[in-house]
Amino acid sequence: MTLRIAGIGHRDTPKSVCSQMTLIGEWIRENQHWCTSGHAEGADYAFEEGAKERTLAYLPWPDFNRRLPVLGHTHVVQDSPALVALLYQFHPSPGRLNPAAKSLMTRNAPQVLGLDLKTPVDVVVCYRVRSSGTDQAIRIAQSRNIPVWNMALPQYNSSHKIITQLVSLDKEKGKKK
Repeated sequence: MTLRIAGIGHRDTPKSVCSQMTLIGEWIRENQHWCTSGHAEGADYAFEEGAKERTLAYLPWPDFNRRLPVLGHTHVVQDSPALVALLYQFHPSPGRLNPAAKSLMTRNAPQVLGLDLKTPVDVVVCYRVRSSGTDQAIRIAQSRNIPVWNMALPQYNSSHKIITQLVSLDKEKGKKK
C-alpha cells in the first residue's frame, strides 16, 4: 500500500534535523511512497532532497523558490472557494494576511488534503518549535485526525524513530486493504 507523507516545517529548521528529514525522504522514495511538500527552504526542501521524484510539491505561485531545483512534481495551487473557506476556517487572523501570505497559507491545505481536498496524507512529519505557517497545515491535519509527528519532540526526534513509525503505519494500512 502506498503512503502519503506530508514533509513540512520551519524554514529555519536546524541543519541536523534537515539531514534526518532527507533520510526520511530517501526512505519514502526507496519504498515507493509519496512525500507532499510546500517547496519552502528548510524542512520542506530537506524532505524533497530525499524523496526526489516521489515528491508532490504544492506551490503558491509558478516561480515560487525558483532557485531551489525542482526534484519531483509540482502543482501550482490556484485559489478556489474551497481553499479560501479552509483558510478562513483554520487561520487565526486571515484578514491580516497580504495576498502573498494568503497564497502561502492556502497552499498548505493541498499539502495535507491533496489537490482535490479529498485525498489526505496518512501522516504529517514536521519540525515545529514556534508559531509559523506550518501551524496552518497542522491545524488542518488535526481537524481530520491525521497524525502529526513533530521532530522537535523526543519521541520523533530522529529519522530512525520516524521510519520505525512509518513502517508500522505501512503494515497497518496494508492489513486494512
